Amino acid sequence: MPCCAGKNLHLLDCFINDFEPVVVGQNEELAQVFDVLRRCDAARVMLAGSGSAVLGFMPSVAQALHLAGLVKRHAGEGWFIATTTLQPGLN
Repeated sequence: MPCCAGKNLHLLDCFINDFEPVVVGQNEELAQVFDVLRRCDAARVMLAGSGSAVLGFMPSVAQALHLAGLVKRHAGEGWFIATTTLQPGLN
């Protein structure tokens, strides 16, 4: 049964990473990137895996591109910044 079954939640609210609070809490660089994403109104910010990627879900392509530019200015060396779109109706 899906984690959100019977609840009035957005699909992005169902994505949970148990490592996130610990990893982000112990890594200042990750915490700064999370902060930039949240201040730019990302619909959801989350850590992928054990910290290999940070995802920020934006409501529009224009906002995603703007945010990618901001993150590039705030992220340290070695970060790969990319944007993509979620296509409605794809399973």
